[in-house]
Amino acid sequence: MSTGDQSLVAATGRSREYWRETLAEAGAATWAHPATASWLVTEHGVDGWWAQHITVDFEQHIGRRRPGQRADGSFEVSASRRIAGSQAEAFAATVASVSTALDSQPVSVNSASKYVSARWKLDDGSAVTARVAPSVGEKTSVTLTFGGLASEDSLPAARDALRGALPAALR
Repeated sequence: MSTGDQSLVAATGRSREYWRETLAEAGAATWAHPATASWLVTEHGVDGWWAQHITVDFEQHIGRRRPGQRADGSFEVSASRRIAGSQAEAFAATVASVSTALDSQPVSVNSASKYVSARWKLDDGSAVTARVAPSVGEKTSVTLTFGGLASEDSLPAARDALRGALPAALR
């Protein structure tokens, strides 16, 4: 059992295969994404985040969506890194690093929530979002997501671009 499968069992008490079978038996192959996730929450008491995870896995399993594909048909990829420093330091370093890599400034910044974020829109309609978690000890998690990509073929180059845009260690 993979680490992801172990996490799913720990969070929901059930395996990936159980959820796939349960959704198939319920007829979820014909349901829209929000209806499936909502059903998992209301009928099975699954946490909302895990309901989304299970729904995406099921949609991939039945061939409705490819890995990295969003419900709207576009693709996205993420890269993350834990770096030493406070959330504020990590966020400042991330905004600077991504702005340099993209040669543009963010179109929006949200520094008032628990997970601070910034978003850059690109000319082709895609976007990069940076999300910085609250610090845990002396480390902070930074996640970059490249969304709105037109095809699955663009994922490897986008992942490489994100990895290159992640800030280096601060200390």
